[in-house]
Formats: sequence, C-alpha cells, structure tokens
Amino acid sequence: MNAKNINKIQALISSNDRYALQVYLKELTKSEIQLYKHLPVYHDLLLFILAYPTDAPEINLAEKLLRKISAFLKKNVHSLPYSLINSGLPYTNTITQFSHDFLEWISTRENCSFYFDYHQQSSTLPGSVLQNVLPYVERLDVDDSANWEELFEQLGIQENKRDEFVVSSFATLNNQPWIKDYLFDSLELYSTLSPKNEQFSRTYNRIAMKSVFYHTEILRKYDFIAILNSPLAPERLMAPNERIEVCDCLKNTMALTARETDPATFMEPKSLKLFDLQRGISVAIFGMTVLRQLPFETYFGFTLFKNGLPAAYGGAWVFGKRARFGINIFEPYRGGESGIVMGEILHVYKQCFDIDFIEIEAYQFGQDNPDGIKSGAYWFYYKHGFRSIDKKLRQLAEEEKAKMNLKPGYRSNEKTLLRFTESNMALMLTPNTPTDVTELNILIRKNINKQFKGIRTSALQMAFSQIINRKPVILATHEQKHISAEWALLAQACGVFAMDENQIFLDRIEEIIEFRINDLYKYQKNLNSLIQDLIKK
Repeated sequence: MNAKNINKIQALISSNDRYALQVYLKELTKSEIQLYKHLPVYHDLLLFILAYPTDAPEINLAEKLLRKISAFLKKNVHSLPYSLINSGLPYTNTITQFSHDFLEWISTRENCSFYFDYHQQSSTLPGSVLQNVLPYVERLDVDDSANWEELFEQLGIQENKRDEFVVSSFATLNNQPWIKDYLFDSLELYSTLSPKNEQFSRTYNRIAMKSVFYHTEILRKYDFIAILNSPLAPERLMAPNERIEVCDCLKNTMALTARETDPATFMEPKSLKLFDLQRGISVAIFGMTVLRQLPFETYFGFTLFKNGLPAAYGGAWVFGKRARFGINIFEPYRGGESGIVMGEILHVYKQCFDIDFIEIEAYQFGQDNPDGIKSGAYWFYYKHGFRSIDKKLRQLAEEEKAKMNLKPGYRSNEKTLLRFTESNMALMLTPNTPTDVTELNILIRKNINKQFKGIRTSALQMAFSQIINRKPVILATHEQKHISAEWALLAQACGVFAMDENQIFLDRIEEIIEFRINDLYKYQKNLNSLIQDLIKK
C-alpha cells in the first residue's frame, strides 16, 4: 500500500466510478500489506466506502480489506510504529489524559485495558493530592511531597494493583464531581488504552443496523428547512443489552479518537434515544447524570451514524426553544453528505425539544480554529440559513454574497472570514428570539448583589430556608439539593416567596426538579412556560 494506491482510490471515489473502484479493490485483496505509512489513510477510505456504499459486493470488498489490515496489525502487534498511536486502528494503543469517570467506566469493559504512566512529570506532587482521598486514618502516613514510587511504597500498594488503587481512591469523591475533577486533573496522569481484541477499534466500533442504505450518488441538493420540519420517525426500541452496546459504542467513539465530551463521559443511560432516519443515517442523543448537569439548560450530546459507523459527534445546549449547537464530522466522512448530516441532527433536536432558535458559536467557523477559516465554514452555515447575530456582520455577509453571485469563483479573504468570527451565527425558524439562559444568570446575580451585598452563601441559605418552610420535600435527596440551588436562587430573584400565588409556583418548581432528575425530555418540555411565567412576575 503506497501513495499511488491511495490516490487512485480517492480519485475513483471522487469520480463516482464505483465499478472501476470495485475492480481496483478486488486487485488489492490479492496483495500483501507491507508498509505502515499510508495505512491510516487507506483504512479511512475503506470506512468511507462502508458509510457510502453502492451495493453489497462493494461492502464485502471493503470488509475483506479491513480484515487484512486487522490481521496484519495483530501479527505485528509487538513491533507497531509510534506513528500508529492514537490512530484507532485495531491493536493500536491510545494515549492521552482521560477523566476519572471515563477510566472508572473503561476498567469494567472486556475489550480494553488501561494503565497509567507514573513516570510522567506533573506540576503537582501526588502525595499532596492523594491525602484528600485516602481514609482519614491514613492521611498522616503519607508525605505530601512524595512522588508516585514513594507513595506506593509508603502505602504498601502492589505494582499490579496501582491503577486500581488510584481509580478506586478517587471514586470516594463521586458525589463531589467538581472537586474530584480538580484534584484528579491536577495529577496530569497520562493513560494508555490497550485493546484486547480488534473490536476496540474505529474499524469495528459500530452499532447494529436493520438494513444498509446504498448510494447511487452523493446528494448535494436538498431542502434543509424541510428536513428540520419533517415529522420525526419513532425512536428505536432497544432491548437492555442493545442499549448497553450502543452506550459502549458512543463512549468508545470518543476514546478511539483520544478525546472526550461531557455527555459521552457523564452519560445518563436512561436519557439515550436513537432515531433511524433517511439515507442510512441514525442519530443518538443523550444527556448527563444529575450531578453533572448545567444550571437550567441541558447539554444533550449526539453521535451520528452512517450505516452503523460513527460519522459525527457534538452536542446542543438546550434551553427552552433555544439551543447552542456544535458539530464535528470525523475526517473519514467529510467528503460525504455533510449538509444532510447536519440537517438530520438538527431535525432530531428540533422535533424532540421544539427548538426554533439554533445558535452556532464562532469557533465552529473559525474563531481560534484555522481549519474553519481555511475551509470557509462560515459559508457552509450561511448556505443552510444561518446568519450572523451582529447586524453589521450580517450586512457584510450580504455584500460578500452579492460579490460571489456577480463573480463566479470569488472567495472571501481571510481577513473577512476572521471578522465574521466576532459574532455567533443563528438559524431563526420564527421571528421571535427566545430567552437566553444568560438572562437568568444576570437576573440572579443582580438580586444577590442588591439584596445580599454580593454574599452568595447568604443568598442561597435564605433561598433554601424559604423553600424548606413551604416545600421541604424539594430538598429531600442529594440530587434534589443539587438541582434546587439554581431554582431557589431564581425563585428568590423573581420574588416568588413574596407572591400570593407562591405555592403554585413552588409546586411547579418541585415538578420540574423531579423532571430534571428523572426525565430530561419532560424537563425541557415544561421549562419554557415556567421560565416565561417567572420572568413576567
């Protein structure tokens, strides 16, 4: 496998000469793999073929070639080059800094093991950190200036139990996740994920599909708004074992690309919904566990599958009828139907949460993101109806678009594209701009500064005491107390406790807190009307 082979496959895919492509792939099944250099690109081209196949024989050829790659890597597993680390190919390692929650989860899986690099230098000595998670009776036995070797020796930890000791020690802080993250991250521990079989790889990390969609062409013309407004197919009904398999696939998708997202790492499994849509597209959306949720808004992550292969990921920060949205299409699939892919993701969010204002942050099209500038991503979003929120930049975009219409081939220069990143973009599906979550934050902050002279603890204590006097059941559990803090401060800022109808509002707040804990979809469904009624008061 060399550059010439790669170029030919790319050319045949681009020209959509799939008959010639199959002839060439058949020739490649007869040749041996000898070089590593071009293997990742070759592998990813085969994944693209599986995501956008024309027929069953083409799939069979691509699968056969992937099996050859896997067999070659397994045979040479003890001599794989450093360049294949973090490639996600079969039998190759992934090395990066993972969160404690992810490592606690991966330690229970069968397809992969992990180990820490205790020789990596960090700015924080482990002894000073571990003192915070050890049983109280052992804390005085640990020197706060101890390095890892000294620490393990002081505590008598066997070498084959060190990783388990570290992970289990920090698990004592699972009910205080922000403190746990701060302490664990300060150790700057690098982890190596080591596959036990070929299943833990981008090659075979997939979800089951009832059928395959075959492509006669890569579709470039479509009605984007019609996709968003079309009725949503019912979610896929999953048996418990299938739900576990999908959850594992979503988490592995991130791990195999050496990254994490909060919704994938801190996923609440019961929030997972999976929708099978058009053209072999399936979209999974999922929220986070109670202690990881954001104030008021809900961060729903997504993974998009193309014929069962994870092809894109990202999320939406949903608040009432408004959402901030971000998408990342994995590199092997960027030559595909990107517009339809984004449309189907937003289709799911719009129909699940009744969203009519979708905001794209400037990073997506170039802010601190050179690739976004280079690709002219601003115009990708513009093509699909997004416009700069800032009026002056919106006017500039209209002027640039007029130039494009007059001069075929005209492209906005880098300076102009960078100017566009001074404002987010938004797709407005109705004339009204919904309430932004920052408006609630400002309302609460003003009240605390005015009524309590900026002392946050005083404001929260007063708000909780007022709730306890009228609605003690809201603060019965640890999760309820966590969620109630934001709502208590908002009720205080809106003057709920002084209203004649305060009991009605507190009943509604109690209900929405329970939805927040048990059903994030009902939470969002009931959120908008409650927020609007509170603000009006």
